[in-house]
Amino acid sequence: MAGNQRVFERAIKRAAGHSSKREWDKAIEQYKQALAEFPKDIQALSGLGLAYFNTQKLEKALAFFQQARQEGGADPAILERMADVQERLGRLVEAADTYVAMADHALQDRKIDHAIHFWKRATQLASGHAIARMNLAKAYTSQGRIERAIKEYLALAQAFQREKRPDQAMNICQQALMLDPRNAQVLDLMGTLRELLEPEKKPESVSKPLSEKDLENLSFEDEPLPASQREKGSPVEMALQQALGTLAESVFEEDLVQVATIVGQALDLQRQNLVDEAAAAYEQLLKTGIDRPEVHFNLGLLYQEKQLWDESIRRFSMVREHPDYKLGALLAVGECYRAQGKFNQALPHLIEALKLIDLKAAQPEQKDELIQSYESLANSYVRENKPEQIRRFIDSIIRFLSKDWETKVKEARQRLDGIAGEGMVMSLAEIVGVPGSEAILKSMTLIQKLTEQGKIATAFEEAYNAIRVSPFYLPLHLRLGDIFLEQGHFDKATAKFLTVARLYQVRNDIQASIGVYRRLLRSSPMNVTVRSRLIGLLVEQNNIDSALNEYLSLGETYFQLAQINKALETYNEAIRLSPRGSDERTWAVKFLRRIGDVHLQRVDWRQALDIYQRIKKIDPFDERTGLNMFDLYYKLGRPRKAIEELDTLVGHFYKKQKFQKAIATLQEAVQMQPEEEAVRFRLSQAYLSLGKKEEAVMELDALGELQLQAGHNDRAAKTIRSIIKLNPPNVDSYRQLLSRISLSHK
Repeated sequence: MAGNQRVFERAIKRAAGHSSKREWDKAIEQYKQALAEFPKDIQALSGLGLAYFNTQKLEKALAFFQQARQEGGADPAILERMADVQERLGRLVEAADTYVAMADHALQDRKIDHAIHFWKRATQLASGHAIARMNLAKAYTSQGRIERAIKEYLALAQAFQREKRPDQAMNICQQALMLDPRNAQVLDLMGTLRELLEPEKKPESVSKPLSEKDLENLSFEDEPLPASQREKGSPVEMALQQALGTLAESVFEEDLVQVATIVGQALDLQRQNLVDEAAAAYEQLLKTGIDRPEVHFNLGLLYQEKQLWDESIRRFSMVREHPDYKLGALLAVGECYRAQGKFNQALPHLIEALKLIDLKAAQPEQKDELIQSYESLANSYVRENKPEQIRRFIDSIIRFLSKDWETKVKEARQRLDGIAGEGMVMSLAEIVGVPGSEAILKSMTLIQKLTEQGKIATAFEEAYNAIRVSPFYLPLHLRLGDIFLEQGHFDKATAKFLTVARLYQVRNDIQASIGVYRRLLRSSPMNVTVRSRLIGLLVEQNNIDSALNEYLSLGETYFQLAQINKALETYNEAIRLSPRGSDERTWAVKFLRRIGDVHLQRVDWRQALDIYQRIKKIDPFDERTGLNMFDLYYKLGRPRKAIEELDTLVGHFYKKQKFQKAIATLQEAVQMQPEEEAVRFRLSQAYLSLGKKEEAVMELDALGELQLQAGHNDRAAKTIRSIIKLNPPNVDSYRQLLSRISLSHK
């Protein structure tokens, strides 16, 4: 006869003993005997379930665990065993339900962290589990963990979307927007859902509870955060606070006395997040003739919250040139277009907002290059027109310019400047659109420090690890190229830099590509291929003066490599480009001089003279050109033409009263042709004209010596007489010399 307590207790005791010895079959027999006496005993039911579990009889184990629960077994251990068995049997949804039940028990014990753990486990088993997701979102909201709450809302909305229930998905998205009205992922999903919904069909009201049976008894029904508590510190929020403060002060202005009540009312309503009432008050204010930028900006925000996108954009556009509201307005307009899924319209406003912030944080010398970088970036997105890529970049900007954006900008700018190569400027846009940007910046900073400390192998390993995580972030590859250089692997470094430069070019970030080529040239200045590519990019960007400077270096490199014809081709190519430069004459002269110098090195006097004659047509009185022509005429056996050239040049300096310039020119001419009497005579006369008697005597002395050596005694005697007239300290020696010349002549 059932119900024998003594038999029951003896069987339970024996079952426990067998279980402790892992004698499961014997334990099963004893638990069965116990249940024969008391079939609903929870201890016996759960014990038998555990014994079956350990003998891998999972179906039987689950049956007894479930029976134990039905009999009132609230022991979390029973539920945990149930969930474990359900998982093993592949009944994942049932297991998720069990974990939700475990969370309920944890809540009853006020163990919120345990409840969160069980809900998370439920979502891992059944990603679309509505109760688990919703309770997680509410729990995170109550803890102030807004980002995590939004992730749960998004996951739940996406689950509804997969189940073809766009109304419910939209409802969940709207609840998420109450926490973060500018969340890019939520807005993007809402745009997709709008396409699924029929045009005439509107989503259920946010305030209406979800009709799904599994969402009827949700906990943590906290109120959403009011607008005044969202996105603290974002550019839009900062502009809002500026507008509210300015309007509050305007109440006391004399010309606003009559409307002070309306202003105060509008401000109070907006601070209370009474959107409709506040908007009406501001509209009433405009009707009184108070047309202030603060009013339009606040109306723009209110209409944005009401999702009246076109009216919101119109209001923001009215203040986008005001210095206090430009940044906030640009960002808000981008958000409005983004919320409508109009990515192409949102992009230029958000890029402009990021550019404004970047220029403010950058050094003065960086600004021109940054402006060009952002222009290239915008043009690249427009030309490629890849909606998904545009959407991701838009979302990245919106996230970056959320709370604590000023701190993020400052830190990012400092790190970018620290890791950029010499002469290379990196924009915030390069890092904003990269997933895990903060980790990447930290990694690059670490790589730089390790390199500076000489720990090249460790830096190399860190760079490779970072690239595995973010393979498409090109500055990481540049840093790896730097490490190759440190290791002396110049071929690897060159290959890496060239690849990165080409990729930047493919992305239409021409400024970055130019920076990479210049970076490579600092380590490999003789690389003519790299310099040629750099010239091509500079010309493409219409940066002609910089391109012409690179032509100078390229030609010099060819000359040093003894590729003379290539050097001449390079200089002639540059001359053809010079009309597009800032000063065609100056550039043409520079390159013609280089060509002339090449011909001089080749001892091709006639070709050199032709080049210098071309230069003279451009700049008739260029000293270097005139002297070279003087020298070449002598070398070509045309001394009279040489002296004419010299006289023309020196005469020009005399006419301009540049006497020292004339002297210097004649001195150099003497060095070029020290045996020419006519040149020394002209220098001596130039000295005399400036009262430099001692220098004149020295030149006349040298001239007389030349004449005597050449056997021109009459000319030498004339020169000596000129010296004697100057009465130098050693005049007697010159008189004696003159006497000897005269005697020899007789």
